Amino acid sequence: MIRFLKSLYLHQRVFYALFSISALFLLSYWIRPLYAIAWLAFFAVIVLFLLDCIALYKGRGIDAERILPEKFSNSDDNPVILLLWNRFGFTIHTSIIDELPIQFQKRDFEKKIRVSAQDKTITEYAVRPVERGEYRFGHLNIYVSTPLRIVKRRFTFNNAQMVKVYPSYIQMKAYDFLAKDNRLALAGLKKIRRIGHTMEFEQIKDYILGDDVRTINWKATAKRGNLMVNQFQDEKAQ
Repeated sequence: MIRFLKSLYLHQRVFYALFSISALFLLSYWIRPLYAIAWLAFFAVIVLFLLDCIALYKGRGIDAERILPEKFSNSDDNPVILLLWNRFGFTIHTSIIDELPIQFQKRDFEKKIRVSAQDKTITEYAVRPVERGEYRFGHLNIYVSTPLRIVKRRFTFNNAQMVKVYPSYIQMKAYDFLAKDNRLALAGLKKIRRIGHTMEFEQIKDYILGDDVRTINWKATAKRGNLMVNQFQDEKAQ
């Protein structure tokens, strides 16, 4: 019984109906015919509630699974796949609430999916981790409703799944592909032409062992009495 009550939830339309019935009872104090109408509406809600409960708890239910990649790429969008099988003999309306890792600080995740009778569907969403480490997912909660949408039954799957977050290997793979395809320019990268030995003069300095003898400045050498060489700098062009 406790398990039944923990998995049972009411739709908002039930509360709206009960509020309207309460208003009818209140108005019946002045308008007597509304008293009988209020009781009929109340019994109608009770009957629909029982029929909805029987339909949800008598069938085979649903199966669901959360599929995670072996690892997450840090600072990139990583897909999380959800598989859902409807075992009921009628179309169901589902509200999926996945318990994301605490690092995301996100508690308003919800997806709503309609699944036909004896059918299955695949949906996915993306998460973007912001730091490396281990990320643990909690329960995959699925709230199922019949077409009447009076009550909801909660199903729980895939508790405590863990995935590790590595440095951004997705971006590294993208650059490797561009490099192999010789299309780095498309990614905003430009080659800079560097000219090795040019004649762009920089200064005259004393000769030291290892300097190119072809750069000796004979006029400066004659004036100073020491070997002097011309020093050049690389010319840079983009």
